[in-house]
Amino acid sequence: MSWLLLIPCLLLTVLVTGALVSIAARPWIRLPLFPLFNLKATQEAYRGLSRGGYAIVVGVFGWGWSCFFGITLSDYFDRVLLGGPVHNSSLSSAVWELAIWSLGGAMFGYAMRGSERREARK
Repeated sequence: MSWLLLIPCLLLTVLVTGALVSIAARPWIRLPLFPLFNLKATQEAYRGLSRGGYAIVVGVFGWGWSCFFGITLSDYFDRVLLGGPVHNSSLSSAVWELAIWSLGGAMFGYAMRGSERREARK
């Protein structure tokens, strides 16, 4: 039953983090407020980023933080609404998990930017 909560949590996470990414990424890139609704402008904006900027914007903000918020929100709803198991939900563990997802997101962003550049050369 808890997997049914994952779908609305992921949808909410995608919409909210899309808006947050466009706000947080303002120093590097001008994205539309909801990047999913204007894909052409979003792709053009991503092309202008350096590899490090792409890793931060797409990897950390777009992938790492989205995964962190989606999983955290799903765990919260599972615990509150369905009486699921209580996890260690201290502030220090949340900060640690966010740092791990951010590092994973940065690696994801670097890898994706490299593969995108190789495909563009072909």
